[in-house]
Amino acid sequence: MKQPEAMILFAVLLFGALAGAQGPVQQTETQNARALIFRASPTSSKFKLGQQITFEFKLKNDSHDRVLVARSPYPGFATVHLSGPDGKEVEWRGNGKILSQAYAPVTFTVLARGESVKSRGTVSLENGQGYVITAPGPYVAWAEYSMGPPDYFRPVAKGAVVPEGAFRSAPTKFWVEK
Repeated sequence: MKQPEAMILFAVLLFGALAGAQGPVQQTETQNARALIFRASPTSSKFKLGQQITFEFKLKNDSHDRVLVARSPYPGFATVHLSGPDGKEVEWRGNGKILSQAYAPVTFTVLARGESVKSRGTVSLENGQGYVITAPGPYVAWAEYSMGPPDYFRPVAKGAVVPEGAFRSAPTKFWVEK
């Protein structure tokens, strides 16, 4: 092998090794940041028409980092999406689905690996806010959890990771009876 070809081969191998060394680090950071598990599910598989429809919201830290989360994701940090028996989105009434406001530090908690928080919230119309459920039949829901810009929450994070982006729950079904 000629010396210029050897130098090119060495440069390619060196560049590849350096790129490979950086790749997993970035991937691990992404995996850790995305290791927050969010679940939203109805508290019953069947509700009566006119009955309050409540969901349980659960956040679990499945990363190796300590993660800052809201103690009660809904309302405020979670948006529920609801389709009715006709397959269309159910009407929402009231303020926005996500509440923008100043939050007290007690609103948050830091989860270590494997720890979780649970809360319940009413998604049907209550006190002028929620989904207007007027028809019996099957409903499909899914939810997203998002805290917004991480820099806003760093002062209360106490060194914990502030999750970025949205975390989507799996779709879930429930039935509304007459």
